[in-house]
Amino acid sequence: MTDEQTTMYRFYDQFDVLLYVGITGHLPNRLTQHDDTKPWFRSVARSTFHHYYTRLQALAAEAEAIRNEHPLYNIAHS
Repeated sequence: MTDEQTTMYRFYDQFDVLLYVGITGHLPNRLTQHDDTKPWFRSVARSTFHHYYTRLQALAAEAEAIRNEHPLYNIAHS
C-alpha cells in the first residue's frame, strides 16, 4: 500500500556508528522482529525516526540513506 504513513528508522551503536536503516508501517512489530532475528540489534544504543506521509516517500528516503550513509548491516541499496 503506497498511501499509508511510514516510518524510516536508523539504529546506531554506542560509538554512533550507523548499524541499520529501515522503514515500516508498524514500528512496534518491526522492532520486535529485529530483536528476535538480528544479532546486531543488541548493539543498538540510539535510534532516530522520521515519519513520511506515504510508503513511496519512505522507500525513496531509505534507498538514498543507505546509498549515502553506508549502514553496516543493510544489504539492499548498498
